[in-house]
Amino acid sequence: MPTVKEVIQSAKWNLIIVSFICFIATIHLYKADYGKFHIIKNETLWIPFILTIFTFSIYGLSRLIGKKYNWIISLLGILTILYISIPIFFGVFEH
Repeated sequence: MPTVKEVIQSAKWNLIIVSFICFIATIHLYKADYGKFHIIKNETLWIPFILTIFTFSIYGLSRLIGKKYNWIISLLGILTILYISIPIFFGVFEH
């Protein structure tokens, strides 16, 4: 049975969790009420995917440099995806 430390530092689990958060954020953005901004819906659905690809690229580069604290990159990617997609879901950008 792997320890928590091994799971946190595992590249497989980091990528699975970031992908899962991307999937959840995309579903939330798909179901969001855009009000009069329906034309923006198609563009905002790509935001979590683009941030996930960016997170994967930085994670891959950090794995080449060192293998100890790569989970921080995954955590920052998850927080960025949530930080951007949650206000869009709740319609904070509307005036």
